[in-house]
Amino acid sequence: MTTTNMMPVADGTAPGSSLEPLAGLVGGPRVDHLLTAAARRAPDRVALRSATEEISYAALEALTDRCAAMVQGLVDGPGEVVAIAGLMDPEFAPLFFGISRAGNASAVLNPFLPAERLAHVLTTSGARVAVLSPEMYERIAEVRGRAPLLETVVLTRRTEGLDALPTLDELLAAAPGSADPAGVTEDPDALACLQFTSGTTGSAKACRLSHRNLTVNAAQTVYAQQVDESSVVFNCLPTFHLMHLTLAVTAVATHVLWPGADSVASVRAADRLRATHYYSLPVRLSRLAADPLLTGLEAPALRAILSGGSSLPKQAALALAQQFGVPVVQGYGLAETSPSMHLGTPDRPKPGSCGQAVPGGETRIIDVDTREVLPAGAKGEIQVRGPQLMQGYLGQPGSRSRGRPGAGTARGAPTRPTAVPVPPVRRHRCPDPRPARRAEGGERPVPTGRDRPVSPWPASGRSAVRCPVPYRREASRADGSPPAGERKPSPARRRARRSRTTRTAPSSVSRRCPPWSAAEALRAVRGRRAAAGP
Repeated sequence: MTTTNMMPVADGTAPGSSLEPLAGLVGGPRVDHLLTAAARRAPDRVALRSATEEISYAALEALTDRCAAMVQGLVDGPGEVVAIAGLMDPEFAPLFFGISRAGNASAVLNPFLPAERLAHVLTTSGARVAVLSPEMYERIAEVRGRAPLLETVVLTRRTEGLDALPTLDELLAAAPGSADPAGVTEDPDALACLQFTSGTTGSAKACRLSHRNLTVNAAQTVYAQQVDESSVVFNCLPTFHLMHLTLAVTAVATHVLWPGADSVASVRAADRLRATHYYSLPVRLSRLAADPLLTGLEAPALRAILSGGSSLPKQAALALAQQFGVPVVQGYGLAETSPSMHLGTPDRPKPGSCGQAVPGGETRIIDVDTREVLPAGAKGEIQVRGPQLMQGYLGQPGSRSRGRPGAGTARGAPTRPTAVPVPPVRRHRCPDPRPARRAEGGERPVPTGRDRPVSPWPASGRSAVRCPVPYRREASRADGSPPAGERKPSPARRRARRSRTTRTAPSSVSRRCPPWSAAEALRAVRGRRAAAGP
């Protein structure tokens, strides 16, 4: 995708707008403080609405307090990671905010992951406690030996045959009304969440996102997409994404959850609920644009249709814009950028563009081989930085130490006065420009290559990461040479591509183990506490 309305400076960097307009939007210091502020401003406003229930901001705040107390009863203390399923259910919001309020960090899991990948992300996160759907538990039970750290599983609902496991409702009913604030940090640079990459280029990696990362990116998104207190955010996605939760709470807007795949039914529901911002995936929007029932649909309250995750075909965007009379805008980001880096704005839509860099963000293009900065409009590797960039990958060198504000700040990188400190430079490569085809419930786009470390931004002294893009082969000439203007891969790159092999699962035989019980979990927690001493 292209970008629009960028104004490069002398070194080729295209900055987003100033962070100053976000001064009144950035909440915190912790991400759960966003909810506390919203509950004070509009306690009776509907915060979450699903097909079965609606929850006000005051009720969501109280439920978050109870979730925090429940979490404190399951873990040893602040600083632990609790894994939660990213289900499109109202329970996700108080659970996520409650984990933060208890002084712990969330590891958000894609509920559609197969057993081996689910075991990988659980083990990578180091989570000893996980809140899973029954379907996810049955998958992980098949490979119990691959997740040896997991001790306690809480089910999102009661299911026949899994009576030994506690459910979320049962534990909440027995939990105190509020959590103990002792030992809970208010450091905005403390770890808030582990967000996993899609695993397109190998095993999924855990991105360490701080409270500041999440709160700033929520404000950046609210500002760019023009969400306010009167907005009704309609979330038509198969899984819960943190950006939609945090942006709605930051703006004190109403958040509607619609996990169903029927796009026509979702538009009718959005019209009935007076939705103003309709979020969905390109595959669903493309299907809606081609549906013969499209011409009979209307949603006069809509202000914008917003797409992300992969590129939306221009024809689909134009068809939807013409039918509903609203801008159709796209965004670009990564798990590493919390997730938004570029966002289209409703007042300046451009089909086929992923918009400008978010306020406080910076982007530039460099040559893949020479690492030289290229002019705007050139093809190459994207380098980005901003206050929403992650602290690093979990367990990999170069990540900033938790709780050290300003640690790892890039040396010699361009700076400007900002309202929020700029973290270290990270670099990411542009995704495949061809529209990615995503499975209806999945996170994985078309595979595009393999991650690899690259040299640091000049004079920064810091390493970086990249998001790969393949050599474009679809327009090659008959003799196999690249088209005019395209560069053929170097011999080293061709040898590396030929040498890549498909990863296979370990040969060890997975074994089915008995389910975790609440009693076993409680004994394990008490044992660790006794071993730690007073």
